[in-house]
Amino acid sequence: MKTGSKTNPVSFWILVWLLGLAGQLCWNIENQWFNTFVYAKIAKDPTIISWMLAISALATTVSTFLFGCISDRRGNRKTLISLGYILWGVFTILFGTTEFLGKRNSDTAAFVGIAFAVIAADAIMSFFGSMGNDIGFNAWINEKNI
Repeated sequence: MKTGSKTNPVSFWILVWLLGLAGQLCWNIENQWFNTFVYAKIAKDPTIISWMLAISALATTVSTFLFGCISDRRGNRKTLISLGYILWGVFTILFGTTEFLGKRNSDTAAFVGIAFAVIAADAIMSFFGSMGNDIGFNAWINEKNI
């Protein structure tokens, strides 16, 4: 830790472990469970999953550049961690509610709408996940000179 820091080393490491665990848990859920969730609950169509991956990669890239610049200029990464983790958690929970939108049926327009909602929910969740974990937590932990 930096010299002159008023942070208690024990509480600092507890915070590092808890935030790191929360971030890895959310990423694991998103990357391992959501694909099978979409396939089982929304539609047995891998195209939705492919679009989810592509659009969420775009969303995290935009989030990384946007919030990286903001956090570098303002220097308050803890706010990004707090807001990002809270919003990431909320949208992770809301993603699960896409199950209630319906399943694929003969109505193509309804299927496209449901697929769009699932892809958008994943992109929003990834956007805030990147804000909290990639930009906030990872940058904050690296600037602490551990």
